[in-house]
Amino acid sequence: MVGADANFRQILCKALDSLRAISMADVTWDDFRANTPDPKCYDKSRPVSFEQVDFFISHSWSDDPHAKWQAIQKMRNDFKATHGREPLVWFDKYCIDQHAIDSSVRRLPIFVNASSKFFVLFGPSYAARCWCMLELYVFNTMMRTGLFRKSDLIIAPLKGSDNIKQLERLAEEHNGFLFGEVPLPEGQSRQWQDWEYSYTPLMLSAFAI
Repeated sequence: MVGADANFRQILCKALDSLRAISMADVTWDDFRANTPDPKCYDKSRPVSFEQVDFFISHSWSDDPHAKWQAIQKMRNDFKATHGREPLVWFDKYCIDQHAIDSSVRRLPIFVNASSKFFVLFGPSYAARCWCMLELYVFNTMMRTGLFRKSDLIIAPLKGSDNIKQLERLAEEHNGFLFGEVPLPEGQSRQWQDWEYSYTPLMLSAFAI
């Protein structure tokens, strides 16, 4: 995710060197419930190798943390029951270096590609977040090139939402493949986080290159 004059091999090596994940056993409720970045969380993650990450977690910071917590704990328990170990996840709060956000965000496609599954915490505000749609775009682009299967997309509708029936219906209809345009709740428009204004155009321009 860099300019046309960048050395791709060097950038790829740097991205792989900066790839991190966190065991779900180390994700705490106190960290998780706060919807703001915390540089201390980065120290809880650890460097991992390519394809060692079980889930890339895509979510909206605006959605209910209690509902998101329930969804990832279910994912965790299901994974442990099948594989007999804790899942390793890429979760932005723990795996993005807050002191080097620019370089971390530019390497997002490598982080997505290094994960086995793309796990969506699908809440009421998810479709309204342009950043969430951009993460889906990255996954879809890679899926179209054969790097992912349709079944590698997992959509978890968040419980307790006022429009839970709609979310469950959409998840049931679209789980396993990427929908081109996620419908927004009535009266909503897509929103940007303040920091997204700076970094998303960088990513879009890199895709164009």
